Amino acid sequence: MGYFWQLYQYYLLVKFKKTAFAAEPTDSSYFTFDESTGAITDYSLDGPKDVVIPEEINGVQVTSIAQSGQTYSSFQGKNLTSVVFPQTIKSIGSGAFANNNLTELTLPDSLEELSAYVFY
Repeated sequence: MGYFWQLYQYYLLVKFKKTAFAAEPTDSSYFTFDESTGAITDYSLDGPKDVVIPEEINGVQVTSIAQSGQTYSSFQGKNLTSVVFPQTIKSIGSGAFANNNLTELTLPDSLEELSAYVFY
């Protein structure tokens, strides 16, 4: 019940959208990307706080956001205010967007896995 209660509380704070709006993707130079897995593993603190994740980086489809942990920090604690996910994203790892100031998310229909504490 804890995870679902957390997600419900977050839903009350953040406006969820299921359809992406037309916006220019954030420059790929702000992302650390693992081409072998299609996962974004980090985001620069210097990057914009309103992020539009690109569908591809270096010609490779972006399919996941790595979980935050000892190896990767993903988007954790980057003071982000909004995130738009492309239709290519299938999974978002645990804690990937924790400790931000998110007020708006655009989640794709392609999303298959949303791990625990993603937006905690």
